[in-house]
Amino acid sequence: MPLHRQPALYAGEHRRTSEAASPRECSNPRSVKATTVCVPRRRFLRALLLSLPFVYVLVDLLENGTVLRLLANYPERLVLLASGLPYVTMIKRAASLLALTVPVSLLAFQFLRTRSHEVETLS
Repeated sequence: MPLHRQPALYAGEHRRTSEAASPRECSNPRSVKATTVCVPRRRFLRALLLSLPFVYVLVDLLENGTVLRLLANYPERLVLLASGLPYVTMIKRAASLLALTVPVSLLAFQFLRTRSHEVETLS
């Protein structure tokens, strides 16, 4: 059996597996495929979504720097920077909404998920 198909023996190999787990296997925490395939993808997605506030800060700094550059060279027109500024502002607005709603939604979902798990164990 190839090394990438023995995740129990080689702990670092579970991220390199090319086998996709079905949704049924991902929902069953005792499934070998669920622990080797679904968990790293969930952690990556969660880290990606939780990094949205940092993306917002970076885009905000980019917008502020662009405005400062335009103001510093005021009599001279910087057409390239001025034409790109509305797009940076739109990205910043979208990132600000996502930076507020996505982490709060993730925390609420995690709270409800652990709460329902606690209710199931008590029943």
